[in-house]
Amino acid sequence: MLSSGFRHFTRSLCSAASKGEKLLESELRKGIEGIKHVKVEDVSGGCGASYAIQIEAASFKGLTKVQQHRRVTDTLGEHIKNIHAVTIVTKAV
Repeated sequence: MLSSGFRHFTRSLCSAASKGEKLLESELRKGIEGIKHVKVEDVSGGCGASYAIQIEAASFKGLTKVQQHRRVTDTLGEHIKNIHAVTIVTKAV
């Protein structure tokens, strides 16, 4: 049986992950012009170590996929250093 302390700890990780998703989405919306759609999802089971990012933006037009992905990671700046894995799907619209 799990101790109440451990259950509290895992619940706090889940709520922190939601905050992490909101933080990353906010940074992307501030840093990338012409966003039509953005979705940030914690895919690490709630610990905030892995994220899946989907983003569509007009400012991606004329950029290669590598340039689009670099723009996403550059926009996330210091936050990206705390993420173990990230999957990025971009689209120019």
